[in-house]
Amino acid sequence: MILNEKEQRVLRIIAKWHREGKNSIGRDPAIAELQISDSEYDTTMSLMEQIGAIKAMHGLPHEPNCVALDFTPLCESEQLVRQIDKKIEDENKKRAVPPDIVEQLKTRVRQNPWTAWIIIIVLMLALLIPLINSLLELLKKIR
Repeated sequence: MILNEKEQRVLRIIAKWHREGKNSIGRDPAIAELQISDSEYDTTMSLMEQIGAIKAMHGLPHEPNCVALDFTPLCESEQLVRQIDKKIEDENKKRAVPPDIVEQLKTRVRQNPWTAWIIIIVLMLALLIPLINSLLELLKKIR
């Protein structure tokens, strides 16, 4: 569920109405308090009804594609607000976490083929140098 800022503001007001125990809200008072236009009211309230934040009631207007004149805020509106708040909080936490420098370095090294070759060469030298040294000492003792 992706809501823009205006829709989130409307959802928060609907949740507030539910907490206050308002059972029926009319079209005109809702438009005034939500600070939206008549055309925005229909689309916004249709969305709120689809996501389960309100229940339309008390008759439909005579215009097609219009929502009910009155509606009831449902408890789901508060749950939806909590979900939005949790999502925002999680996004803020992700931004606040400093990047792990060691993991970044590991990723860069693993993705770069030159570093892989350098590591392979260093490991080969680490194995060959003691072996060559042992062979040279063995040759000195034999002479």
